[in-house]
Amino acid sequence: MAEQAESLASGRLRPGRILTPGTWIGGIAVTAAAAGTRLWAGSPVALIHSLGRADTLPPLWLMGLLWLTAFFLFGCTAGTVLTGRTGGPVLSAWRFRGGMYFLLSVMPALMWYPLLFSASLLWLSLVCLCVSAGCAAVCGLCWLRVSRLSLVTVGLYLFWTVFLFFLQLFTLLAR
Repeated sequence: MAEQAESLASGRLRPGRILTPGTWIGGIAVTAAAAGTRLWAGSPVALIHSLGRADTLPPLWLMGLLWLTAFFLFGCTAGTVLTGRTGGPVLSAWRFRGGMYFLLSVMPALMWYPLLFSASLLWLSLVCLCVSAGCAAVCGLCWLRVSRLSLVTVGLYLFWTVFLFFLQLFTLLAR
């Protein structure tokens, strides 16, 4: 009981209130945008074979699954943090500031797939990953004031984005 009172006083999200409808709506919305982008852009097989790196890359089904999972976790975090009602005006400011960086992180991440696999703009897609990673890091720092758990899930998304950056960079440099 004292822990809940302390949680309310600090303005942080309580563990029992993490899985709200906003959590699921955020996760499903961002995952649907990522899946729609992937379906619209088409298969990555042609570009991967033209780069001659098909044997050194992870399986495509695994990459696609991890890509969608990262978006789902990031969206769930956004839904949880943005629909939370604790903390007053100070935490609301950090909540919505992080929300803007969330959008600034998701948009270039969604543009990465079509830029890389449909338009074959290899270096521009790499810039999109850099922008997405930078905005995700700032988003995580903003949301850290609201929920410590958000740092874990944003950290997983950031890890995935940085992994994609280095995977793409090493593939381009080996060309």
